[in-house]
Amino acid sequence: MGALRILDYSLRLRSSFTQTPFRYGNVELTACPQAIVRVTVEFKGNVSQGFAADCLPPLWFDKCGDNSYARQIDDMCETIIKTAELIGSDLSFDNPLDLSLALANAGSSTPSENELLASFGKSMLERSIIDAVCRSVGASFGDLIGAGVLCDDREIAFTLDSGAVASAHVWNRDKRSTSIDVRHTVGMVDEIWRVNESTKGTSLQSQIRTSKLRYFKIKIANRGSEDVDRVVQIAKCIESELGDDYGVTLDGNEQFDCFTEFLELYTQIQEAPSLQNFCDNVIAIEQPLSRKHALDPTHLDGLTEFTDRTPVIIDESDGTWSSFVQAAEYGYTGTSSKACKGVFKALFNRQIVEDKNLAVGDNKFVMTGEDLCCIGPVSLHADLSLVSFMGLEHVERNGHHYFNGLDYLPPECYADVLRQHHDLYADNDGVPCLKIRNGSISLESINENAFGCGIAPPWDCFLTPDEWDFNTLGLA
Repeated sequence: MGALRILDYSLRLRSSFTQTPFRYGNVELTACPQAIVRVTVEFKGNVSQGFAADCLPPLWFDKCGDNSYARQIDDMCETIIKTAELIGSDLSFDNPLDLSLALANAGSSTPSENELLASFGKSMLERSIIDAVCRSVGASFGDLIGAGVLCDDREIAFTLDSGAVASAHVWNRDKRSTSIDVRHTVGMVDEIWRVNESTKGTSLQSQIRTSKLRYFKIKIANRGSEDVDRVVQIAKCIESELGDDYGVTLDGNEQFDCFTEFLELYTQIQEAPSLQNFCDNVIAIEQPLSRKHALDPTHLDGLTEFTDRTPVIIDESDGTWSSFVQAAEYGYTGTSSKACKGVFKALFNRQIVEDKNLAVGDNKFVMTGEDLCCIGPVSLHADLSLVSFMGLEHVERNGHHYFNGLDYLPPECYADVLRQHHDLYADNDGVPCLKIRNGSISLESINENAFGCGIAPPWDCFLTPDEWDFNTLGLA
């Protein structure tokens, strides 16, 4: 019998509201439920609990547009709840990686064949189990990966469409640091200039001045000259504050049907006289194509030539363990890390990036850290633990920008957060808010505590899915 068994698993929800709208793709986020799961496990004879959390956003996991937001929430909850049923309560596992691979091979827990949604449900179980084992042993994620408690060095292999076999073990080199740079999201309706901001301090200019930001992620939407004009204003703002010293990623959010369509827009950006320095500072292009076409070679003309100069990564198309290695065969040169898509899958992809760069003799392949608008004290912390261990230099963060810190939680839990994670949060008008100093956030308490979170989350203030009411979001 293996060392790890699941004894109990449950889901709860709590409504949350943004302080400024987040526009991405074809949707605007102003309110959403925050989901939290609690798992009880037995690990090497000890019983412990662990937690995982995330927001349930509209039109990200499911972008077909046919389902209402209420239905999308139901589908996200269903895949979270049904994930545990995929492996059976009578099974045991050697370690959390063993369980994660069993989930990967168990099929889909979603109402439809949506690989990204399925990976989300599996990641919620995976993350909560990692947290439970960390709490059981009394050690951090990074320590237990390095010690071989959370995983082992088994080789994981996949056969690609070409017949080639790609294999690697999960990344197990401890690259933790005491801080990480924030890559600030500029959503499609974010105010650029301070003079225009409707909510104090939320414009790009204010954020740069307050937090001393150096990295940015800019949303584009296949709107031709409208996108170009907005990028011109964003670049003007950034360079007025920072000069030439900054880095950017461009997020296509699946808004293009083929790569040549994206190239038309990017050529317009490159040809804009004021954007020459901006283009020199582009770190990577993120998921320009819809996932329907992103891994279809007939829609990828020009990709290989483009990635000889600038990395193009998958994000929403990274739904399975083999997605990135298959995408690399088609010409993509990177993928994203998001804890919501899978922790061990991210570690596997991190090793693939390393192996490919060693094979080609440079850093052509990249992994970027991206954000699902995650906020503390569970989701944000787990994601930071993951990118810290993998040694990423910067990570997209936007939950702190669109939400007002932890104000979705009852005030009585604030003191515990501020005490245990005083390096990560500051009291802002009575609410714990992410502390960004000189463009970076501290990872010290993240690196020391379980799967990043050093407190017991306030479980009792969340509602069961049956108790929670969609109408509390106040959406039409």
